[in-house]
Amino acid sequence: MTRVPTTATYNVYMSQITRQKSVMNDIAYQAVTGNKYSSYDKYGLSAYRLLSLQNEQAVTSKYLEINSITQVVFESEQKAVDSIRSSIIDFRNQLREFYANDLTAMSKNPTEEELISLQNVQEAAFEAMSLMAYYLNTEVDGNYIFGGGVTNQRPVDFPYTTLEDFQAAYDGKFLTYPTSNSASLSKMESNSSVTGGITMEQLYQTLHPKHSVISGSAGNAMNFSNVDNSITADPGTFSNLSVGSEVTITGTGSNNGTWTVKEISPDGSKVTFEETVTNETMASSAGVDMATGSWVFDSVTDFETGETTHSLTGAVGSFSDLIVGEQIKIEGTASNDGYLTVKEISDDGRTVIFEEPVTDETIATAADLANVQIRQSTYEGTITSQSSVGEVINSFDFDALTNPLSVDGVNNTITAAIPGTFRDISAGQTITINENGTEHTLYVKSVSADGKTLEFSSSTPVPPANITSGQVTVSTRSDIGGFVTGSMKGSALKTGDISFDAVKNTMSASVKGAFDTYRPGDTIIVKGADNNDKAYVIKSVSADGRTIEFDESTPVAETMNLTNGNQITDGKGITICNSYPVGSTISMGHTNGTYDGDYTVIGVSDDGKTLKVKTNGFPEYDSTVTFATGDIATNSYYQGGYLSTTYRISSSSQVTDDVTAASSAFEKLFRAMGMIAQGNMLDADNIESAGERVKEALDILDEALSASSNEKNGDITSIQYSVITKLDRVKTTIDYQTDVQNSLETYINALSTVDKTEAVTLLLQAQEDLQVSYSVLGKMNQLTLLNYL
Repeated sequence: MTRVPTTATYNVYMSQITRQKSVMNDIAYQAVTGNKYSSYDKYGLSAYRLLSLQNEQAVTSKYLEINSITQVVFESEQKAVDSIRSSIIDFRNQLREFYANDLTAMSKNPTEEELISLQNVQEAAFEAMSLMAYYLNTEVDGNYIFGGGVTNQRPVDFPYTTLEDFQAAYDGKFLTYPTSNSASLSKMESNSSVTGGITMEQLYQTLHPKHSVISGSAGNAMNFSNVDNSITADPGTFSNLSVGSEVTITGTGSNNGTWTVKEISPDGSKVTFEETVTNETMASSAGVDMATGSWVFDSVTDFETGETTHSLTGAVGSFSDLIVGEQIKIEGTASNDGYLTVKEISDDGRTVIFEEPVTDETIATAADLANVQIRQSTYEGTITSQSSVGEVINSFDFDALTNPLSVDGVNNTITAAIPGTFRDISAGQTITINENGTEHTLYVKSVSADGKTLEFSSSTPVPPANITSGQVTVSTRSDIGGFVTGSMKGSALKTGDISFDAVKNTMSASVKGAFDTYRPGDTIIVKGADNNDKAYVIKSVSADGRTIEFDESTPVAETMNLTNGNQITDGKGITICNSYPVGSTISMGHTNGTYDGDYTVIGVSDDGKTLKVKTNGFPEYDSTVTFATGDIATNSYYQGGYLSTTYRISSSSQVTDDVTAASSAFEKLFRAMGMIAQGNMLDADNIESAGERVKEALDILDEALSASSNEKNGDITSIQYSVITKLDRVKTTIDYQTDVQNSLETYINALSTVDKTEAVTLLLQAQEDLQVSYSVLGKMNQLTLLNYL
């Protein structure tokens, strides 16, 4: 170097060395990490592309992570549904084999082998239910996948560990397994604040002696003959007698006593007895009575066995309706009033045998027989709400002296003297009118334009007289009262015109989808349709949601349509209320504990105030018990929700999982197996019930297993197809996203990574270049002007 360095040259060299150090630092970073740069600003124009690619990579990675869990969910669903189908098919095959037996004969007198066969098929039903509950309670990543949006609790409540546990709850007599989808899955409650308290009463049957009296007359001669042990008289005299019945004869000279009818002539002029009569001719039979249906209490001891039989004998069929094993109450006898337990009933229903002793007694006269009766509690009782109306919404008072109310019983209307009195009341409302402490509950069909006149449904008759004095309070009431749990109002938009068909037993709306929310098995109460105001059980709902067909047990009373001018225009004044489904299990609580427990609903009163239930534990024979704190709620196996679960598998698509433990197919399977697993399969009092129950269960199983259901998730086959289709879609998406992820990895690596070996070589070269630069700079710094001179 011969030139004297200047400040400018020094700065140039320092700048170059700084750049070399920066490059060497970058290369050193590349050699250590394999990445090009430690910050995006060094990428220049490539920074945006790199950021965009890395963001897309992050999104894809997140979807892959989520989809991997989604895949596990659908794979778990698939395995669960496949396992359920397999276990149900095995059970169905076993049930078909059992159905091949003569179940009627088995019900009468089962052999030990038949009882074992029954035990096996019921164990199989219970095991299938338990397995299905296990599979439907499948949990993935801490969530119950069949819970319908409720993922933190088991969707299926099946607390039974043995068949005996299950039958202790569902005995098949007092508590039967739910009989419909609605009965299985309904979630309803009526607490004491709505019902005002509840009253419970046991229902019972009353039996009177089947007796009649044939009285002789002055012009009717009677001849007793011991040749054939007969009596002859005028034609028709003995037509009211029946073969096998006992006849007590009084008023004769030699033939008073009790006789058994062997034969009756076609013209009713001659009756032949099993016993021997005495020859006797009576020119006039006036004063002779032949009474049938005598009740005879008798205790007979078999001296060989020492066993005493305590019995009551009457006419044929007298005691057929009594329930074996249950207690009866006898009233009106001289010596046998009180409680007795039925041990046995003869095949002809003529004789009943008791567990307890009786006193020998014959009740033969018509007057005495008329005073005798037997009462026996049935397996049914009622739970009645203290109030049938809901809480007060609005109310207003006025003085009837200045604003009297005119009552029209023919048209079922009430008219106020002052216009606008009822302007705040609407059609379709339940109101109460309280006049000086007397309350009338009325259902409003229409309100006049001037607000003066209210027209009511004929199912709620107006008061008997005009209201012309005293304070009057008119209150509109909520629909939720008694055992009504929800309601829908008819309207032009919701239902359109509503009609009833008594022949087809249907109710129809003109608006499509008006009745979509109702299901077979629902119990509804219609208000505002006059003669058709009552409780109905829904048999089916049309595909377009416009027509409800009712069960035969709840017929439409009157056809109401456009043809006969009774169609309800725009559904005005109609309210459709929900109540507890027939066949559902309800739990009662907050009584004194004695009556707390589960009951089966077998009916709902037309006003929604009373539930009819199966029971043998309510007070007997006209006694009732009332609790202000009694609460009622349905008891369902399903504890989950009804929301579909949506999985977003990419930025532009998602998969919806609407399969829950409450899906119709699973409910049908639970119902079919519950019908078989519950007790009282072989009922000697109803020998056809076993065959009917098994056939119905098989029909439900076939419907739930075959791809024939028109309803959503109505059969296992459609559920399997749905799950597999969604699983395949998730897998396909994962494959695609994996390919995208790999491509992005390649692109990003090309932009952001280097070969570490190459980077090390470059680093060594950069270090050498930097050393040279430092050496040159050092020599420059030694060249001063003095040295130059």
